[in-house]
Amino acid sequence: MVGSIVQNAIAMMDSLFLFYLGEDDFAAIGFVSAYYLIIVSIGYGFSRGGQIIMARQDGGHQLRRIGITFNTNLLMLFLLAILFFIVVRYVSPWFLKFLMSNENIYEKSVEYLHYRSYGVFSGFLGLGMISLYTGVSNTKFLVFATVILLGTNMFFNYGLIFGNFGMPALGIGGAAIASDISELAGLLSFGLNILISKDFKKYGIPSKVWANFRISKDIMKISMPLVLQASAGVASWFVLFTLVENMGERELAISNLARIFYLLLSIPLWGFSVAVNTMVSNQMGSRRYDNVRAIVKKTSILTFGITMVVAIPVLLYPAFFVDPFLNPDQMVVLHQSRGVLRILLGILVFYILGTIIFQALIGTGKVLLSLIIQLICVGFYVILLIVGVKVLGLGLEATWSLEIIYWIAIYVINVVYFKYYFNR
Repeated sequence: MVGSIVQNAIAMMDSLFLFYLGEDDFAAIGFVSAYYLIIVSIGYGFSRGGQIIMARQDGGHQLRRIGITFNTNLLMLFLLAILFFIVVRYVSPWFLKFLMSNENIYEKSVEYLHYRSYGVFSGFLGLGMISLYTGVSNTKFLVFATVILLGTNMFFNYGLIFGNFGMPALGIGGAAIASDISELAGLLSFGLNILISKDFKKYGIPSKVWANFRISKDIMKISMPLVLQASAGVASWFVLFTLVENMGERELAISNLARIFYLLLSIPLWGFSVAVNTMVSNQMGSRRYDNVRAIVKKTSILTFGITMVVAIPVLLYPAFFVDPFLNPDQMVVLHQSRGVLRILLGILVFYILGTIIFQALIGTGKVLLSLIIQLICVGFYVILLIVGVKVLGLGLEATWSLEIIYWIAIYVINVVYFKYYFNR
């Protein structure tokens, strides 16, 4: 979860800076970041496999094997990074050319990926580092390292996008380089802390064993469903932004702006979804099954209340909150996004309810069932998007509203499970 949040934060920060550069750059980063996050989600899924094994070894007091698992996980992620470097750098331009209709947006997207491809290595290895911290429940340093990463990203975005601090003005390419540098800074901080801190010595880190074939097989076995689960939701975002790109540059810019609001307002939910997953897991381990429904209900109410206190005024009256920071051209985009932002308010209602109960399902240990539910719902949602836009000719607001159906489906299926099948 931490790695996913950091990657979304990097994409959001790139978008915020490019919003002040130009509408075409802002539209392009919305599209291409959705594509790049699919690549990252695959690495994230694989890192989770290593994290789970290290957590089991920690719980089973097999501390010296954690160093071997850590090395194996890093090696697998590095090999995966080589593959996706080739994909991002050389395959992506051809693939995106087939999908996109706006030549200007296409060229800017390819420019971003040209520089961003180098970040695959530091990004994937950084996810491997995070998997160690979370796997052994040593997460305090993650906050400090995340501040370093995002602070570095902010500094170099301001310098390389606009040409400040004596740096060249590279526009969207500068945003990609800034993200690469920030991920490298995060990776170095993770690595140095592991080597310097005494907390990791007991795990046999650094280990002299480069990799273990049996452990690599276990990581692959655990990771595959996690990769599917992590990439499925992100892929649906990419389908949405691909269809919106075909509508026009302004529609793509509006969608990216809505996505920024979406990510910012999702921050409370990210925290509570991790909490409900952990609490349900604890209750299952203690065989207190009757407490699970109460946890889901209370967490849903709390998350809903905290999010809506902020979301209702911000999404209904966005100009009031951001007017001092925007120029007239940017205010036009904001004004035209009001319809989508109002729909986003409806999406958030079911996003909260669906996510909390879905994370509770994962917390019960029904990982395969949760994967099947997500794949079915994502597939249904993607079909709705394609049919709605390509066949029925839906506009931007109607296209965005289809996500409400997706989250309702997630919520209803999980409610049915917990009401009729849980604890039988």
